[in-house]
Amino acid sequence: MERRFQQESIAASLGIIRLYLVAAVALYLTFGILDVITDDPSLKILLFIRCAIVTPILLGSCAATFHPNFPKYSQPILAFAMMSPGLAMLAWRMMTVSPSKMPASIIESPFTRISTVCDGRSIR
Repeated sequence: MERRFQQESIAASLGIIRLYLVAAVALYLTFGILDVITDDPSLKILLFIRCAIVTPILLGSCAATFHPNFPKYSQPILAFAMMSPGLAMLAWRMMTVSPSKMPASIIESPFTRISTVCDGRSIR
């Protein structure tokens, strides 16, 4: 019963899902224009990540919405689509910034923070 509701709900939302994915691509590529204007020294890497990795992931996710089995796999597809831009920018920062200039929050693993909180010790 719940699976049927989920599939019907996703099917009813396909138009807005597609609109959001296309808008995400447009917004993401618009920030690419800002990268060109600022003349970042790592511009080639940044544009490669934006145009050759993340944009195809987002467009592929949009294309996947047209597949009849999309409602069954919608959650992992959309989660991957929404995580990819952020993870790509984090990867870019890790590749282009020397560790001595990185903020401690980027160097420190999120798992270190979680385990510290779970152990009951103070983070700071």
